[in-house]
Amino acid sequence: MTTDPEEFSQEIHHASPERPLDVIYDAVFRFELGTGQITEWNAGAEELYGWRRQDALGRQPHELLKTMHDRPRDDIVAEVIERGRWSGTLVQTTRSGDRLIVDARWALTRDADGSPTGVLEVNRDQTRLRAALADLEFANQVMSQLNSSLEPAEVLDRLLTIVVAASQATHATAARVEGEDAIVEASFDVDGEKLPTGMRWRLSLPDVLRAVRSPRTVASGRIDPRRLADGTEERIPDLGYRLTVPLVMGERVIGLLSVGRSSLPFTPEQQKAVERIAASAAMALHNAWLYRESVEQREAARRNQERLGLAIQVAGDLATEPDLEHLTKKLLDRAIDLTGADRGSISRIQAGEIVVEHCIDRLGDWIPAPGDRFPMFRAAQDAIRGRRPVESDAEPTWSFARPGPLTEGATRLRHLLAVPLVVTDEVVGLLNVVKRRDERFTQEQVDSLQQVAAVAALLLRSARLLDDARRAEAAKSEFINLAGHELRTPLTVLKGYMSMLVEGGLGSPPETWQEPLAILGQKLGDLDRLIESVIAAARADSLQLLPSKLELDLNAQASAAAERARARAKIDGAIVVFQPANSPVLALADPEHLARILDTLINNSLDYSQPPASVTVEVHAGSQPAILVRDRGVGIPEAAREAVFERFVRLMPEAFPAKTGTGLGLYLSRRLARSMGGDVEIQESEVGKGTVMRVRLSPPEAAGEPADAG
Repeated sequence: MTTDPEEFSQEIHHASPERPLDVIYDAVFRFELGTGQITEWNAGAEELYGWRRQDALGRQPHELLKTMHDRPRDDIVAEVIERGRWSGTLVQTTRSGDRLIVDARWALTRDADGSPTGVLEVNRDQTRLRAALADLEFANQVMSQLNSSLEPAEVLDRLLTIVVAASQATHATAARVEGEDAIVEASFDVDGEKLPTGMRWRLSLPDVLRAVRSPRTVASGRIDPRRLADGTEERIPDLGYRLTVPLVMGERVIGLLSVGRSSLPFTPEQQKAVERIAASAAMALHNAWLYRESVEQREAARRNQERLGLAIQVAGDLATEPDLEHLTKKLLDRAIDLTGADRGSISRIQAGEIVVEHCIDRLGDWIPAPGDRFPMFRAAQDAIRGRRPVESDAEPTWSFARPGPLTEGATRLRHLLAVPLVVTDEVVGLLNVVKRRDERFTQEQVDSLQQVAAVAALLLRSARLLDDARRAEAAKSEFINLAGHELRTPLTVLKGYMSMLVEGGLGSPPETWQEPLAILGQKLGDLDRLIESVIAAARADSLQLLPSKLELDLNAQASAAAERARARAKIDGAIVVFQPANSPVLALADPEHLARILDTLINNSLDYSQPPASVTVEVHAGSQPAILVRDRGVGIPEAAREAVFERFVRLMPEAFPAKTGTGLGLYLSRRLARSMGGDVEIQESEVGKGTVMRVRLSPPEAAGEPADAG
């Protein structure tokens, strides 16, 4: 329906002849220019203003409706007479006294001769729209202030400032709702009696429960202290009038906004203002809390990343040390540095007692010797039982003091952290760190040490097994069974975790981890080869590695070995070159044994060459087919050329302390080559210039000749 007064006449012709203006939904009436009296009053006007037609006819409209114009009424009438129309905003009053804001359209009416006779006024109520726009503008202003920061403390401070000013309250509190509890996020009180941040109380007050469950604003008075618990009744201010407004996101109450004062109830306008503020505050606080949660999660992820990085670094460092004594010392030094402790020990658990493996005291106090036994103490029992770190105050029974009265050093020990070393739920040891000063271990120190201990336990167990293997040379078959079932297990677990780190199973690793992960992978490969070489050497000594003699092309075997070495060479910045013979070179050999020999020789050349290393693998034909491995490394002294083929002999370990190995590589290579009817020998070597190692094999026509067993 049109609201243009000049178009009404077209519609009125089709309406009821008695009251044609009733077809218009807006309030429409007509008044005479001469008398100013109302002559027409439609149903829309009756509904809007509450005045019946018979009560309005003959009245002056501006007096009946108490109309307020934005300029003199006579000026508006003159404009209508001159221009034929006028539009603007008027403020009018209904019969019941309600104030209205209307959009008004005035049009001049004329008689049959064209002379002006009156004014047709069409009014549309805009009160609710204007109120909604005002609410929206107010909400935008509140949101603008609250959303100018994502820091919860700043958002809450601005919220309480706004709500106190709008409601004229003397106290205001914003709380977060978690389950059946409310937790104070911020509080304001003109007398300084604000509630402490973080204070938690049960939602036991009827008025508060009603506000949460409705959810709607609840006005209340003084709180019955009997309904409060946990000492909160002493902290809640005694206020005579309160408003509790739920903060709602979607259909969920995420918090409460409470305002109060001692005298005078809150007016409807003040309550409405608090509700409007709460509606805007819910979104702002929700965003701020999400931001705080994301910051905390990022910080936790950062700390976890640092701990994982530290664990990788420690694992990479410890994996290069197969010696048990050196490994435990390195681990203890790291643990003491990591936690700021003064003393530490690593022990085995045997028959319910603590058997010391290594102990360090940074202040030089007395320490027990390896193998000393002590009774199990309470913190150690709890750590082993729960498979978790346990912190406690110092106990004389665990201080590892001399027998008899406690030493002065023992009495100074204040705080203990006992960390079980666990591999696949088996406790393989106990790591203790101790502080003499009265300073407890932080959660960050506990978490970091636990992360390191998880990796160290695997390496420590592997080192122990390797140490046991060396001591069990006389019982090779028993050692093989032990190594097959026990030694491989921790390494497999460690490689599994390593694979998960690389493939993102524990979260996508940062770019900065790529290099340490590659190094750790290389070290794990070294440890894997180390273990396999020990097992293979024991089997060779036990005549369990009987070779198969197949006719092989040495060009293909040497090429494959060079290709396998290129991955490591790339990491080390080295070069591995393959030089084949001009035609196929056939020999009798076991392909697995030959691959192990070539891998050992190439890796030795890379290990004992100053970077950038250069290794050449050559195939030679002749009556005795051979493969040469040539390097420009440190060379082998004349006096050591036979010794390097003995068990557990390493060349110049002091010059290359970072190189791993058991000293079994060349020993095993020669045993395997001789079992196939060939040999491994030093063809030439010069200190400082390099070495040429020769793998000599039998030609195919020697298939019937017996092999040299060693």
